[in-house]
Amino acid sequence: MEILDQLKETSVEARLVWTDDQTESFYAPIFANIKDLFFELEIETVSRGLRDCGMIKIHNSHWADIMEIITEKGLFFTGVAETGGPGFSHLVDDGCESILGVISQSKDKALELKNAWEEDPQDHHTIGRLLGYPECCIEFFVENWEEGIYDPMVQMAENSGVEPVEEYSDYRHRYVYDVQGEAILNPLLRYWGVRILSHIPCSSTCEESVEVANKRLDLMEELDSETKRWVVELLSLTTEWDVRFGAANVVNDLIISVFKSIETADRYTVRFNS
Repeated sequence: MEILDQLKETSVEARLVWTDDQTESFYAPIFANIKDLFFELEIETVSRGLRDCGMIKIHNSHWADIMEIITEKGLFFTGVAETGGPGFSHLVDDGCESILGVISQSKDKALELKNAWEEDPQDHHTIGRLLGYPECCIEFFVENWEEGIYDPMVQMAENSGVEPVEEYSDYRHRYVYDVQGEAILNPLLRYWGVRILSHIPCSSTCEESVEVANKRLDLMEELDSETKRWVVELLSLTTEWDVRFGAANVVNDLIISVFKSIETADRYTVRFNS
């Protein structure tokens, strides 16, 4: 995969477009509910001891309410960065609209993660371990991050044993990966908050990630069974991720979206089927 370093500073405005007005009116509130449930899940998995730490982003306007919840649950919070726009899991935008921070039942664990975050370079092995990620997925993330691949969808497909179909169009090569995998591991809608896992699985069938996802699903069922059902249904949709020149599109029967991604010279398409 050839990366065009000269495009790394190029900005791409994240946009989500619904396929029609009726789809938007029905699904937009569902997407919002899913984002709220995932935020609650990030707190509850720590509060109930399913992992040592979690990371949450608190908008300035919600600071008092969220801190009250964290305090009531007996959790410790420490900030690690001020962030700007909505951002995605693979990048933290500069700015001051929100605080990204660590929560934990243990002050020592929270500070350990904070220190690992502030190291240069960051200690992703420690961060991943404290966040409860499978070791195989931590190694996968670190290997790709060190190569400048912060959105490793192609690498996940390749790690799943998928061979690409090579095409040639627009004077460039296009590599298409048809991935069969577990819907609960589908990472392609995480940009818009539709997800179960807080990490990127190393493959579409990672057994350790399935185990983590099922525990989180049980908790989601308890917290909001209706929204949990929609999460699974949406992740089961065949969804396509397509990247070139630092802009990626995610498309399925409901949405067409664009966002900043890796700066590839050729075009890469990952189609996730469950």
